[in-house]
Formats: sequence, structure tokens, C-alpha cells
Amino acid sequence: MIRVSFLQGFNSGLNGILRAQENTFNTQSQIASGKRLNSAADDPVAAARIVKIDQEKSQNQQFIANADSLESRLQLEESQLKGVTNLLTRVREQTVYAANGVLSVSERQTIAIELEGRLDELVNLSNTRDSNGEYIFAGYQGGAEAFVPDGTGGFTYQGDDGQRLVSIATSTTIPANDSGKDIFVDIPSTQEMFFTNEIPTNTGSATITNGAVTDQATFATSSSFGYEITFNAGNYEVRRYDSTGAVVPAIELTVPSTGATTVIAHDGWSLEINGAPANGDTYNLDSSSTPKQSMMDTLGKLIKGLNTLTDSAEDKETLSLLMAESLDNLSAAEENIAGINSKIGARINTLTTVRDVNEGIELVNDKILAEIRDLDYAEAVSRLSQETFTLEAAQQSYAKVNNLSLFRFL
Repeated sequence: MIRVSFLQGFNSGLNGILRAQENTFNTQSQIASGKRLNSAADDPVAAARIVKIDQEKSQNQQFIANADSLESRLQLEESQLKGVTNLLTRVREQTVYAANGVLSVSERQTIAIELEGRLDELVNLSNTRDSNGEYIFAGYQGGAEAFVPDGTGGFTYQGDDGQRLVSIATSTTIPANDSGKDIFVDIPSTQEMFFTNEIPTNTGSATITNGAVTDQATFATSSSFGYEITFNAGNYEVRRYDSTGAVVPAIELTVPSTGATTVIAHDGWSLEINGAPANGDTYNLDSSSTPKQSMMDTLGKLIKGLNTLTDSAEDKETLSLLMAESLDNLSAAEENIAGINSKIGARINTLTTVRDVNEGIELVNDKILAEIRDLDYAEAVSRLSQETFTLEAAQQSYAKVNNLSLFRFL
């Protein structure tokens, strides 16, 4: 015989009510939140899947955001390079016009005035900043202006060769920029060139210009050597480096200082030293084994030639050489820009394709999450009705059982 005590019956009925209340409350919470799972305890396996998918969605959304930001950056660069291309086209037109042998000195100087404005425009384009205020052509040195005046009429590149890589997928990164050195500085030159620099220990205030090659054939015979220019007792003394890089003691050329500006010409090259040197101040001239010339230098030399060359037979020959060299270097600059633009286009195509894939993955993840986490309202409302009925029945049953006590009849 099984005996059921009054206390057991009481607890059993109460527990049934509590269970029914809990089920009803959980269903009401699901309906209120719109989610089938409100805690990990509701379905631990499903909750673990949700955590994993949420992590994948977060990473995927970051990739999509990176792609959007990268596209804006590349489109900005592409737009600025289009401006550079248009500028070079105008400079080419003016250079062809300036090569006309019937133009007077004053007419060539008028062209030089426009080209000076184009040079300023080119420098402004090279110093473009993005929405964050960073210089887009400065490599990793985005906080510093890419190109600054060097005090001799030229410009110095302050950036580096760095390319910032942006992740747009787990195994896909794309460069977000091209350095100003690759775009504006490392332009292949069709002719032998030279570069100048000052010895850091110089104490005077004189500066040396990059100068120009005035006789390519003569310069080509000596371009494998360098030159040292030393100021001594009012004169500039020019000595040659030998093939080992050692200075030959013999003075090849002595040029008296002519004051604020002294022109030194030798072996098919010409340059200027401006300012007041001190005795012993030294300047070097070195040829380039792989000749390159920046866009700024190409325009700067062109402007200087148009401003200073006269109608003498010698200057006309120099002008003709300058025009031909400038046109060749402008062509090289345009080809370089076209190559950079091709790379940018390829990057934009890649990020567009990868972003489309990521957006597709996002839709799939959303669908899976909806299947796991989202609530079927029709099923939930039906279940709540059933659970409410069960709770009411349990409460009524408990009330009746609770009244079945002998103590009520004593």
C-alpha cells in the first residue's frame, strides 16, 4: 500500500504550478524579445553556434568596412593622378609651343609663367591629404608633408617607400597607397643625368642647384666620373673623381665667384651656386648610372631654360636640347602615371570582388542565425496558449486538492 502524505501532495501540486509558471514566463520572454534563445541555458549547443557565427560576422563586417574605406582611398588617389595626367598634357602642349624657333625671349618667358603655376599645382597634387589629414603620397610618413621646397628651387621628398596593406579577407590584403617616390620622383630619364649635394660640414650659406646637361655627347664621355667643387680664396675649383671614387688632386677648372650667383659649366654640364660660401666649402656632382628625374625637376629645368636662355646661337642649341629632353621626360612621367593607374584599377577590381563575396557570406550568416536564434511567433503564441491553460488547470487542481484535508472536518 502506497501512502501519500498531505505534505507530499501539497509539494507536488506547488511544484507543478511553479513549472507551469516558468514555462509560461519563458515563452512570454521569447515573444517579447523576438528570440528563441534568451540565455545559453535555453539551448547550450545552439548558443555555442551563435557565439561562433557572431564572431565570424564581426570579422566579416570589419573586412567590408575595410574594403569601403580602401575604395575611397584608392578613388581619391586615382582622382588626383587624373589631375596630374591632365597637368602633364598641358605642360606638353606648352613645351611643344615653346620649341617653336620663331618665339621671342619674352614670349618664352610668358610660357614659363604658366608653367610656374603648373609646377605649384603639381606640388599641391603631390601633397594631397585624405579625410584624416594624412598625406596620401608620403608612404608610412603620412603625418609629414610629402614634398617641400629644398631652398634651391627644387623639392625634396620627405616620405618613404612604404605601402600600407589593408586586410579585406582572411588571406587577402591590398595596398592602400603608392608612395610619392614611385609616382613623382623615380621617373626614368632618357638622357644621362647628374645630381649635386653639399658636404654637411660646410659653414657658408651657399647652395648648389641640380643644374642641367648642356651637351649630352660630351657629358656621356665623362658621366662615369664625379666632380668635387671647392671654394677657395674667391674661386671655385673643380676636380674630378677617378674610377675608384678618389679625388684627383689636379684642378680641372677654376671659376671666379661672381657674387650672389656663380655659373659653373664643364664637360657638358652646367650648374649654379647661389649665396655666400666659406673657404673650404665643398660640393659634389655625381652622375646617375640609372638616370631618373622627378616631375618637379623636369618642370623646374624647363621653366629655368625658358626664363634664361637667349637668342644666341649657343643658347638656341641648348634650348632645342632642353625641349627634346623635356618632352621625352614628360612622356616617361605619363607612362609612369598610366602604370600606377593600372595598379589602382586592379586593386579596386579585386576589393570589389572580395567585398561581394563577404557580403554574400554576411547574408548566409544572417540566415543561419535567424534559423537558430529567431522566434517562430505563430508557434510561440500557440505554445503560450497551451502553457497558460496548463497553468490555470494546475492552479485549479491544487486548490481542490488542498481542500481535501481531514482537519476541515474536525
